[in-house]
Amino acid sequence: MDQHPSEVPSDQVRKVVERTGILQKMNGLLHLWTGITVLGLDWLLFSETLITFGTALPIIIPVGFVVTAAATFAIQKRLNGDSTLASLVKAALCGAAVAVPFPIFGSLLGAAIASISGLSAVMADPQRASTPNQIEKSGEPD
Repeated sequence: MDQHPSEVPSDQVRKVVERTGILQKMNGLLHLWTGITVLGLDWLLFSETLITFGTALPIIIPVGFVVTAAATFAIQKRLNGDSTLASLVKAALCGAAVAVPFPIFGSLLGAAIASISGLSAVMADPQRASTPNQIEKSGEPD
């Protein structure tokens, strides 16, 4: 007899997650602060382009790339414990995401960044903000 997903006991779900290591594979792609930085800088830099009618884009695009890449590298290297190469790749990708000359916050790319960094989960459940990108080792359900 199949159970509806909402009827599956949480301890069964926890056992499957622990056995497959699926959260360990997903956690760590982007640190929570990286997601906040990317979406925040994108919003800050490109909401201003409406005021300047796009004349500041030649300055904002490279500045956005460099600032985002530097912040992403530092966060990923120090807080997430990534290797130098992994941090550089993530820094380049996040810098490129911010350098596109339109806001990504409400786009599919912005949703992907929020999801990968865990920001969407924290927004849904603020209690998770106390331990971003970490798996509870206690084995007790929240």
